[in-house]
Amino acid sequence: MTGARSREGEDESGPQMPQKKHFRSRAHSNVLNANDFWFPARPQDVPWGEYFPQRASGERAKTFPSQLVLGIEIRPKLVEYVQKRALALRHEAAQATAADAADAATYENVWALHNNAMRFMPNFFEKGQLSKIFICFPDPHFKRKNHRKRIISQPLLAEFGYTLSAGGH
Repeated sequence: MTGARSREGEDESGPQMPQKKHFRSRAHSNVLNANDFWFPARPQDVPWGEYFPQRASGERAKTFPSQLVLGIEIRPKLVEYVQKRALALRHEAAQATAADAADAATYENVWALHNNAMRFMPNFFEKGQLSKIFICFPDPHFKRKNHRKRIISQPLLAEFGYTLSAGGH
């Protein structure tokens, strides 16, 4: 049976590119109430090989060939979408011909993780381990009673600074 689906988003030829319309997510998440996350006891316990399978062999995307890109997001649907997209792009890169593969990215250096960076950042990264941190679209929490939920705050900036290397951004 050609093109039969073995599971959602995957057919006999491998993972398919996900469609955004199937990944609706809530706009906000209560960062103080989210306690169902797995987190390592210490940074040495993070299973990096599961997130970046080709890390040891050095096959990485050409955009940032020497850097790993990890997105930490609190909304599970968004993480699921990014993970499926990364897997589909990895599969497409593996299927490319040798001539195409010379200029193509492998997407082995990209992954997303469902977690709460506000609470567990030091559990994932050692002091000075990161060269850059991007915080995209932080929730502003204008009301005074919700200021403790801001990801840009003095206590969290100290934690982010702890994980940044000297000269990091």
